[in-house]
Amino acid sequence: MPGFWAGFITAFLLIAVAGGIFWYVNKPILVPGAYVDGGLDQDEAEAILTKENQLISYIDKYYILEDIPKEKLIEGIYRGIMGTLSDKYAAYYTAEEFEEIKKTSKGSFGGMGISVTPEREIVSVYEDSPASEAGILPGDIIIASDGTDITGMKQDEYMSLLRGEVGDVRTLTLLRPSTGETYEATMTLRIVNQKTIVWKWLDNGIAYLQITNFHVITIEQFDAALEEIQASEDFAGLIIDLRNNPGGELDTVVHIADKLMPAGLIAYTLEKTGEREDFTSKGEGLPGIPMAVLINGDSASASELLAGALKDRGIATIVGTQSFGKGIVQTTWWLGDGSAFKMTTAKYFTPGGEEIQGVGITPDIVVEAPEDPADGVDPQLDAAYGAVLDELGIAEDEAA
Repeated sequence: MPGFWAGFITAFLLIAVAGGIFWYVNKPILVPGAYVDGGLDQDEAEAILTKENQLISYIDKYYILEDIPKEKLIEGIYRGIMGTLSDKYAAYYTAEEFEEIKKTSKGSFGGMGISVTPEREIVSVYEDSPASEAGILPGDIIIASDGTDITGMKQDEYMSLLRGEVGDVRTLTLLRPSTGETYEATMTLRIVNQKTIVWKWLDNGIAYLQITNFHVITIEQFDAALEEIQASEDFAGLIIDLRNNPGGELDTVVHIADKLMPAGLIAYTLEKTGEREDFTSKGEGLPGIPMAVLINGDSASASELLAGALKDRGIATIVGTQSFGKGIVQTTWWLGDGSAFKMTTAKYFTPGGEEIQGVGITPDIVVEAPEDPADGVDPQLDAAYGAVLDELGIAEDEAA
């Protein structure tokens, strides 16, 4: 009998160990609970896991054209999930990609020195950057990066091909719509400290201040510029140029709005659940200082929040053309292993309740930009300057 039980226990342990090895080898990529918590029942969760496991297993065993690491296949599952959304801003990021995005948002990064729309149009080229040295101009459209066609990609997908390590070489194929010509530009990536604030004095104490992006670094640059402007005894009016500004950080635009407008509503968001979040200013603004804001079709997102707030609150005259119409919020979730994903989760509204998404901000004074502007000719800026003069009670023929 002792021998019988010893043999029975040994056999049982061997079966258990073998079963454990079989389960480990064939275990699903994610535990069912991860799906069940997301709203699926147990059967649906297990069916998804089984299919994922079968796909990866068969690719690993039979696919002959190339060797693809399992990690790459698993990433493809996550990218595929986000790709099913009609949301062009939805994306999945590996840990490495997410790190690069965080660097870029700070405004100091290794890159070419360009801002690009989702449609691949370059809206600004930074001073002293690889792109400016290569002769790239605003309005040029990127077609390919190092020979890879990017025309069908989402912005996050093609941006991953444009970024790289400092010292990497990138060759872009671009279209210049003004001439209809296609050309190539080769650049070596380097640290680009983006200058997002440019300002100067115009006549009659009117300051012109351009904001090219709303990065983290913009706060410091804006505060320094505004402090210098306000220190002048001649300061009488302000023109803020948001043309070709694609947006940026929400905290940055709220900070700037707080400096420009008295306490009150800047914008609010509405989520799928109907939950509302208000963004408010708490400062004094610039009492007694008339303002004008310049916008165009490439003024988007945070630019539209600022222009919409200043317009609805009666603080500034908006000049130019209809803005882009990106009034939606993307939320990014960190997944714990350094990877992340984002998707659209809310819509922005101006203080007066106007929806921005798909509509944009309508100028108070519509002025088209010339198709072929001559040097120094800017009818939109001239109109903004005239609007500020009007509020100051100065006739243009009397202006200095």
